[in-house]
Amino acid sequence: FDEAIVSARAGLLRDTYDPEGNALLNVALDTALLARHEHRKRLEKSFILKLPDEVLAIIFREVINNYGVPRNNLELVCRGWRQVARNMPAVWTALIIEEDSYKVRKGADYLYYELSNSVKQLMEACSGRVADLRACSVGGLTQWYKAYGDQSSRHLEHLTFHFQKENIRQTFFMKANPISFTWQVSPYYSGYGETRPFPLRSEDSKLPLRLKELTISGVNLDFSTICARLSDLTKMSIDGFNLRFTQLVSVMKASPHLATLKVAMEPEGEAPESVGRILLSSLYSLDIRRGGDVIKSITVPSLRKLAISETDEEQTFQDLRPPDLPLVSLGIKRNSSTTLENHSLPPTLQSFSLTHWDGASIDKWIDRLTAGECPQLTHLNVSLTHVKTESLARLVKVRNPPIDQQLVQPAVNPQLNRLESLEVLYCEKFSAKFLPWFRIRVPRVSWAPVE
Repeated sequence: FDEAIVSARAGLLRDTYDPEGNALLNVALDTALLARHEHRKRLEKSFILKLPDEVLAIIFREVINNYGVPRNNLELVCRGWRQVARNMPAVWTALIIEEDSYKVRKGADYLYYELSNSVKQLMEACSGRVADLRACSVGGLTQWYKAYGDQSSRHLEHLTFHFQKENIRQTFFMKANPISFTWQVSPYYSGYGETRPFPLRSEDSKLPLRLKELTISGVNLDFSTICARLSDLTKMSIDGFNLRFTQLVSVMKASPHLATLKVAMEPEGEAPESVGRILLSSLYSLDIRRGGDVIKSITVPSLRKLAISETDEEQTFQDLRPPDLPLVSLGIKRNSSTTLENHSLPPTLQSFSLTHWDGASIDKWIDRLTAGECPQLTHLNVSLTHVKTESLARLVKVRNPPIDQQLVQPAVNPQLNRLESLEVLYCEKFSAKFLPWFRIRVPRVSWAPVE
């Protein structure tokens, strides 16, 4: 609009006698002024422009890092967005290396690689101080590291590798000491292949690493060189391959501040040597597969969230120390013949997940919840089970009576919390025709048919 207004006014200022031309310019000027006025009125009603700059900055970082929206596109929307984007160090210090981040150039008698202009512009804008690096291309990461790695890698705080499975054959190392490190391989697979050395190398191999969050999925890594250097680790998630018991023990001994732990242990062979109990006073969430020996080796006074699979459930509860923990979340993936019918659940439980259970056992558990066990329960997940519609209906009638019925007569058990969410994904014996009834009673019901 501004360009049209300026052009029309410049034409009217010319000393030319052209009544018809001047009339057309006046019409164009009036139209442009009116359009600009209407545009500004619409902007005043726009809710997105009423957001605080801090909230808008969070949205920008999300769409740039996770949805691949170019930074320049955000700057071109309006003057306000341009000011917010240019005042965001987190945006201008975050680099995503995709497959198109570098190009193959043909020289006189050889081929060479050249980084794209977008990568070069960002490196220039942040003066090489990249704090957040996400690499989706091994070739692009290699070229970036050759060009800027010596100076930029020391400033890295968050490092993410997200490679395709066929693109990680070569071994590579980086001199970096980030706060968080994530390595994901797609498509997801259980990696029982070749074990690779840990890719990060710090300048001093004896000092503790800065790592606070470590996430590995789909690639086998050797942790033996860094186990004793993870003193600041608070979150560790190892998925897609099996961790050796001795390596996990070394990590737990070196990481007193560990709060979240998710690991899959190697298939049990010979029983490992007893290591005594390791005190993990900060551990709040534990998700473990084939972890019977791990449970016997730790003391977790702050544990509130527990998920186990392919593990003797009853033995797990017997080995937990301290006993009778006030858990708020419990997940059990049933793959053993042991039952928990004689074990009482924590009365503090708010979220309960039972997956891959047979019909008889799962219905008994639902009946126990109907009878009043776990009075604080608000979330129930019975996906991939043979739970019957009748059992769940009895539970919902007791836990979630109609609101108007509560006003007329007291609830069946007023001490029971109402269910807020129910998951019944891929349940063969659950009838979909009763879904409307369940969704009237329970605010969030997730369901998917068996394929």
